[in-house]
Amino acid sequence: MSIRSIARSGGSFARYSVHSMRPRSSSLSGLIGANGNPIRQWDSLYDDAENMMQASYVSYPLTFLLREAKKGNLQSSDRILEKLWAIGDGDLSTYIIAEDVLDIANNNMQYIRETYGGDFDVDFGWLRSFEHFAKKTREAGDPEAISMLEFDDHGEHSRLVYGIALNKLRKRVTLIFRGTYSEGTADWRRNIQADPCKVSLPEHLLEMSRDASSHIELHRGFYEYMFANKERSHKYQLERYEEIIDNVLGVLKDFPDYHLYITGHSLGGSLALLVAFHVACSDSPLVPKPVTCVSVGSPCIGDQRFLNTFRMLERSRRIRYLRISNSNDPVANLPPFSWYRHVGINLNLEKDKGFQLIYQKECEDDNYDKYGRWKTLASNFTSPSTAKAAVNAHYLTEYLRRLSREKAGLQGIYLEECYQDESIVGDE
Repeated sequence: MSIRSIARSGGSFARYSVHSMRPRSSSLSGLIGANGNPIRQWDSLYDDAENMMQASYVSYPLTFLLREAKKGNLQSSDRILEKLWAIGDGDLSTYIIAEDVLDIANNNMQYIRETYGGDFDVDFGWLRSFEHFAKKTREAGDPEAISMLEFDDHGEHSRLVYGIALNKLRKRVTLIFRGTYSEGTADWRRNIQADPCKVSLPEHLLEMSRDASSHIELHRGFYEYMFANKERSHKYQLERYEEIIDNVLGVLKDFPDYHLYITGHSLGGSLALLVAFHVACSDSPLVPKPVTCVSVGSPCIGDQRFLNTFRMLERSRRIRYLRISNSNDPVANLPPFSWYRHVGINLNLEKDKGFQLIYQKECEDDNYDKYGRWKTLASNFTSPSTAKAAVNAHYLTEYLRRLSREKAGLQGIYLEECYQDESIVGDE
């Protein structure tokens, strides 16, 4: 079995090769690069996971608040409402901060409770996400240290939704993709378009390895959502990917020493991986490498050739990928077809206690065979109680709960350290 796993914080993982890692008390600022300088100061797995989960979370309420603001249904100061409107105008000099969103929410709490279609206490745990970022900025003495520069939901009936955040405390630009939002969007249609489409790789990647394939196969729905916008010719001048990258490069130009993180939950996580992969494939020096992708509860996007190419990019220090999954989240096992492969380092959070770190290589776990992931999916729906637990396992509130439970163990592990360890990512 060509899977490496690190078992931490209890649990039995005998079917995986187990690698023990000693917790460390500080970031990997001592790792030295080719130029003799420290590579970078990276956050722990816990900090990376928490911050990206919280960032992914805010995309849902921003969608709701923007929709209601456009209808004239929200009450707040004109200044703050104008800032909410402005984050979708393409002008990256305008922004909104967590305190502004909390002000809008608090001034409209009764209306939100009465209007919002989902379970408020579950879905609107997002208030805690804005409180999380507001607390960080208050502690730093700078309420504008973390801001949302752009949140583009224009044409969301047919186009994906994304945001760009700036974190001056961590020197980070974060590209956020919203997950499936069922009302009035094309998200579900893109999710179920799971047939593969062939995508050619650039020549310079083929020169990196004799074994490199000339093409890979990717999930058609995700790929076309990003690269094949049918409205381009008569309404939008650029493909969605081109718009997004142009905006990201504009921010990185102003903050050249910042690093790029890309994140999302569910569908958003798959889109984040797709963009991170394309950025990593690019030879452009404008985006600092490695790009870091952190996805939460996301489906697969590519085949075995995609996995092989992705590993080549990891080895060449172009990309780092942390894929976070709850052990009984069915969405993380989609699509269930046998040709799809997960990639990167998987932080798998157990239902009751413990977690695994698994590095995907050539094959899947014991539940993966010619039937794909159907076995794993079926095990989540053996009774009404397991089905309810499986649905709950996909909520970001449950992801944050399990992550918080494992904080002590994850604060001593670093993604950078995992990628430096040949016993984890090597070819053995």
